[in-house]
Amino acid sequence: MRKNFLPGLLSALVLLSGAASSPAQVLAYWSFNDKNTHTDIGTASLSSTWFGLGPGTLVYATGTELNARPGYEAGFALGYVDIFTMHSNHRLQITGLDFSGLTDAELAFAVTTTELFGIGESAHVYYSLNGGGTWEHFGEIALPNSFWRMDTIHFGDLFDGQADVAIRIDYFAAFETGSSLRFDNVTISAVPEPASGTLALLALAGLARRRRSSRAE
Repeated sequence: MRKNFLPGLLSALVLLSGAASSPAQVLAYWSFNDKNTHTDIGTASLSSTWFGLGPGTLVYATGTELNARPGYEAGFALGYVDIFTMHSNHRLQITGLDFSGLTDAELAFAVTTTELFGIGESAHVYYSLNGGGTWEHFGEIALPNSFWRMDTIHFGDLFDGQADVAIRIDYFAAFETGSSLRFDNVTISAVPEPASGTLALLALAGLARRRRSSRAE
């Protein structure tokens, strides 16, 4: 008696399809709770720079639980302070990101600003596919004032298969006094691409259906 293997094949297909649609995995995460830019999860690198004409500095200030990974409490956040500054140009840059076999890349973070007075403020996201050799503008970020907010930047398939990606956030202002910008719980994540085995199983399922149809005829 010839066995019908189609039901078993379809069951395996359902299981593998579920595995292929797996949740996003975290490539890198920074809580800043240790008052440094070392990764808490992952191996990417984060650097921060403060530039302006006038007094100002980088600080570690009060953070938030917003966008924190499980097990990480509200501790400290990475901050940029402008006391009385012209031509502010502050940068948060992430390098060493490998998206091989991954898709749907995202950058998520908590952000807040406080401001006594400022002119010409804006924040922009840039990306590089060669480790920071050349940069492309991705978009502008609308910054909150005096409260924490979570932002998520969706890159879609832009980084699919790219092994040396860099991302940066640049903040610009013509003049600021009594102002601060803070980032916390910075997270890079992506979704694993469907396994090649799933595609092969889909092909086998199609062949099995054709074989069953030909027998019925």
